[in-house]
Amino acid sequence: MNQGFPDLSAETSHHDESFWPSFTDIMTVIMMIFLLAMLVLLMRNVDLIEQLKQSLQVQSQALTQQQLTQQEKQQLQKNLNAMQIQQQHWLDQYSQLQQFHAEQGQHLKVKQQQLASLQTLLGQTQSQWQQAQEQYSMLYQSHHQLQDKYTHVAFFAAQFHQVQDQYSQLINKHTQLYSQYTQLGIQYSGKEQQWLLQAAKDGMHLSQLKDNYSLLAQQYQRLIRPARSSADKYVVQVYYQKQHHKQSLSYNHPELSHETPISQAALEKALTTLKNKYADQLYVKIIFAQDAQVSHQDAWHFTQDILKKYDYYYQ
Repeated sequence: MNQGFPDLSAETSHHDESFWPSFTDIMTVIMMIFLLAMLVLLMRNVDLIEQLKQSLQVQSQALTQQQLTQQEKQQLQKNLNAMQIQQQHWLDQYSQLQQFHAEQGQHLKVKQQQLASLQTLLGQTQSQWQQAQEQYSMLYQSHHQLQDKYTHVAFFAAQFHQVQDQYSQLINKHTQLYSQYTQLGIQYSGKEQQWLLQAAKDGMHLSQLKDNYSLLAQQYQRLIRPARSSADKYVVQVYYQKQHHKQSLSYNHPELSHETPISQAALEKALTTLKNKYADQLYVKIIFAQDAQVSHQDAWHFTQDILKKYDYYYQ
């Protein structure tokens, strides 16, 4: 009872050993290939997602580092501006102090001129006093010689007492002025010492501000310039050894086949020649032996002296 449909099972039974694969086998193979392709694509997508996450993480770290560097740069700029403002403030104070010192010097000159005038007046008064004394002597002799001229003598005596009173007043005034001059001199000496001490302190503070400004400028330049690197540079290796307080040096560079002992004078001469030859491509690498008996301060001074003279980064 097939109801109009062909009997495939009967036909299949007659052709079990056919060479061509069935439709089901073909679809199965296609499905397996499709599944394998999907599996490969999923694995590649997982790898790509991991790489993308790592790239985003690296980018985020770089952005964070850039923001921190920018904040440090802004803080350094603020500190530099504050230092410049403070330096200008101290310069203004120092100028005012110099102006005040000049005004006090001018005032002292005026006082000295007044004192000179008073001394001249005192000399004139003393001269008048001497003249009055001479007149008194003459009148006193005339009193003994001429009793009939007593009235004239009394008149001259009254004049003498008047002149003597004037002289006493001038002497008192001179004494007061001299005392005032002495006090002014003492006050001026004390203030002058204070001014000099203050000016010395201001000068030291100004020098310290300049040093701080230079240090901040150097640090700022180091922040914005690239790091020191030996890449694409002509590298000269300097070996430092110190035993029993005796210094020994040697050096090596691409033109030499081995490490060569050398004195410091000859080393500086050789480095000068290499510097003239390679200019901003000369990289000096200083190596201290592990058993070198050298202090940190000596090592620092030697390193800074050599690098500042010859290394490209410090030129």
